[in-house]
Amino acid sequence: AETERSPVEAGHRPADRSDLDPLEFVDRVGGLLDEDPDAAADAVGDLLAIARDHEGAPRVAAGEALDAIGRRQPSAFEVWTEPVVAAARSGDEDVSFFGLRALAQLAGANPRAAGKGLDVALGSLGSASPDIRQAAISVLAEVGPTDPDAVKRADRPLGEALRAGDENVRTAAAIAAGRLLGAAPNKFPRTATALLDVLDDEAARPREFAHVALANFAREHPDNVPQKGRALSALAGVTDDELGLRRGAIGEAMAALVKQEFEGGAAAG
Repeated sequence: AETERSPVEAGHRPADRSDLDPLEFVDRVGGLLDEDPDAAADAVGDLLAIARDHEGAPRVAAGEALDAIGRRQPSAFEVWTEPVVAAARSGDEDVSFFGLRALAQLAGANPRAAGKGLDVALGSLGSASPDIRQAAISVLAEVGPTDPDAVKRADRPLGEALRAGDENVRTAAAIAAGRLLGAAPNKFPRTATALLDVLDDEAARPREFAHVALANFAREHPDNVPQKGRALSALAGVTDDELGLRRGAIGEAMAALVKQEFEGGAAAG
């Protein structure tokens, strides 16, 4: 162990960025992703700087490298949280997207660490860029269930996102809705109502994720589901296999809603 060469000694660490052309540096980092992912993660700050300071091919390559790092080792962004949040706050649309996407990836591994960028994510929910909007929603989907009070002001913009013109935004919003309504339905009443509209979405992905969200919502908090008759009708038209749910999940959700309908009718009577 004492004689084993460290990654630095073995030449696995990226060279000094100042010694290389930006594209060469990014290519060097990309080559480390399989061989030494920790070494690639050490270059996150440099990759963010390249994305910030360059346009065209270097920026695109840096963004792709950051995405690859986030997919393979999202926890690597934890030590770079401040630069990532600064990138997310950037007035440049591309750089802001890279930062928010990194926050969303980090949030999947460590929601508490990603919570440092929660304010910028909340402030980006109304962005004109579908990519930024989707990334911001993804941050909320991961951070929100652990701290619903911190994201409750997202109720209105999330409801608007469920009716957005972009399919990917609606899909991300449906996923987030399912997670937030499962955690704290009382804090997201507009989201609960808007989710029902996505059950009839013309696009398959947002429609399917809306049904998944509704099934989970109805099982956990049937009393909070609005328009229970409409929800029951929607769930009756899908199966567990279609939605990738465990067998019996839809039945449980429908049974919970029926029980609420029955108890509500009995109380009214």
